[in-house]
Amino acid sequence: MSTMTPNFPAQAVVVPPAEVPGAKWTGVAVPAICVLALGGAAYFGWMLLTLPPGTDSDTKVLAAVLGFLGVLVTGTMSLAGLVLKHSLDLHTLQLQEQSAALARQAEDRLKVESEHNARLGDQAERRLQLEAEHGRQLATQAEDRLRLETAIQAVGMLSTSGGAPAPHGQKAGALFALASLNQLEFALTLLETLWAKDEIDAVSAVWLVNRGLKAGGDLERTAVNILRDNVRKLHLGRGNFLWPETVSAPGWNPGLSLYSRELLLQMQYQIMLQLPYEEWDTGFLLSALIAFHTIATTEPNGGVRQGVVSGIDVLLEALALDEDEVIFNHNSPLAVSAIVAVRNELKGINSNSPDDWPSDSLVELGKELSIWAGLVPEPAIAKLKAIPLNPAAPANEPESTALAGSPPGPGEG
Repeated sequence: MSTMTPNFPAQAVVVPPAEVPGAKWTGVAVPAICVLALGGAAYFGWMLLTLPPGTDSDTKVLAAVLGFLGVLVTGTMSLAGLVLKHSLDLHTLQLQEQSAALARQAEDRLKVESEHNARLGDQAERRLQLEAEHGRQLATQAEDRLRLETAIQAVGMLSTSGGAPAPHGQKAGALFALASLNQLEFALTLLETLWAKDEIDAVSAVWLVNRGLKAGGDLERTAVNILRDNVRKLHLGRGNFLWPETVSAPGWNPGLSLYSRELLLQMQYQIMLQLPYEEWDTGFLLSALIAFHTIATTEPNGGVRQGVVSGIDVLLEALALDEDEVIFNHNSPLAVSAIVAVRNELKGINSNSPDDWPSDSLVELGKELSIWAGLVPEPAIAKLKAIPLNPAAPANEPESTALAGSPPGPGEG
């Protein structure tokens, strides 16, 4: 925990009154002038008293003395007034300077206190942030501990107390709990083992796979590989099958990786091949055609779009649909002519880029679909397989072809 040093505001310094120039002189000059004036008046009064009476000069002297005394008194009063005015001006200036000094002191004190309060506020905010971060860490630790305990309990649910395998529903519940606690990677790892041994039902398995596909990244790759390894278990009989919600028709998801999208298209072909063409309901075949059309119009990769052309071709020919017909896609009408136009547009593309070539696996599955629908006689398939695929293709196939044509090596997915 950080140590905080308290910062106290600076103490206010009292500024002593400034000494007014001439203030001492004013205090001495005024009494001195008054004393001199009184002394002069007394001197002339004494002279008047000592003059001999009855002479003409006595009257003149008296008049002169009185005039001089009047001038002296007037001058003295004027001089005293000037001295007092100067003293008052100096005192007023002194008061103004003291007021300005006090105002500066108050402003400085407010500034210091404001800075001090700001520092205290920053310290309090940092302390609150540290406490909040510490609280989040404690909450995360508690959550991680809870997840770990739940994971241990979930693993314990995979078997009974006597060591016998737990029912499928109990195992599915354990995996659901792990997935809900953000332990999806652990849940998919357990699913891979349990589904391979048929120790979990397909509905629960597909639900977990769908969570993995939505998660993206390595979890998406793991999920699609699990689905590929168990594709034959997706068929429930009587033309019903399971499929992850995130890629259900017409919701093809171009946001998945190219690896996942190629494998998912291959698996759609493989699901159709699990039953003879005659055993599939027409509604299912129309839904498959709509799904293939959605892939053809929303898929960004040219190779995958070319790979779905064979599926569209087979179903259009096998179902013998007229271009004037309209089929319904989740209550939305879709003209067969629109499907045919997209198919023809894709078939008319002649690209030299390997990215626009379908993978070998998609090409082979397209041929198998033609046989499955009875469009290609059985003996002719050998001739089709003898034709080299993409003779102008370079020796190194694109990444999407390699991924779709063979399972990933150890550690992939």
